[in-house]
Amino acid sequence: MNGLTKVAVLDVLKSQSPGIEEYGKEISQIEGVDTVNITVIEIDAKTETLKVSLQGENIKLDEIRKKIKELGGSIHSVDKIIASKKNLKDAIFHDS
Repeated sequence: MNGLTKVAVLDVLKSQSPGIEEYGKEISQIEGVDTVNITVIEIDAKTETLKVSLQGENIKLDEIRKKIKELGGSIHSVDKIIASKKNLKDAIFHDS
């Protein structure tokens, strides 16, 4: 069995509308995503840069990309991935 993506941290660029509350609600409805944490990093005249942290049992990045595109955004980078066959409590974490 391959490891499943349990945590993903994404750098996302989006227009100012819809807001981060709608982004969070929409992304949290995707199968495999349990928790969505969104922080606004930068606000320009027409766009916002977000740090989107996801936690779940089987996060599918293709589905996340599709939803973000539907919401008018794009993923600039994938900054962190934790994949594991074990429960998260058994996974090894680091902050680097």
